[in-house]
Amino acid sequence: AIQQHSLQVCTWCRGMARTAATAAKSKSKCGNAEGPAGYVIEQECPELDTAQQQKTLVGKTVLHAWDNATAVGWFKGTVVAGKEKITKKESEAIPRANFVVQYKRSETGVNGLHGLVACDLSERTFGTDQWWVILSEVPQGG
Repeated sequence: AIQQHSLQVCTWCRGMARTAATAAKSKSKCGNAEGPAGYVIEQECPELDTAQQQKTLVGKTVLHAWDNATAVGWFKGTVVAGKEKITKKESEAIPRANFVVQYKRSETGVNGLHGLVACDLSERTFGTDQWWVILSEVPQGG
């Protein structure tokens, strides 16, 4: 079970919530995303308009850009829940947060980037030069 109090709010998402330019795409300053060994980047953002479409993202591996005091770069995480697991306080801090991503210190290599993070995973922020992408494992021997 997800412990609500352990959720962090992605600091980029929090910053975007405070600016008037949230409708415009804001490109990541982390450079273009590159799939880690054993993964390829999916080029298309899935449709995320309905609750059913959003459920298909849960369980997917993502690469998310971080550019703050905690971490800078692209880091692998797993989407573990949708908006229903984001608390009112977290929703107030980042109104666009719509998914919960779990990071593991053993994968990020960053002490401060582990645990559950509320993030804005939307078409607006999707892309190798944006803030998140979906990763697919390369089949063994392929």
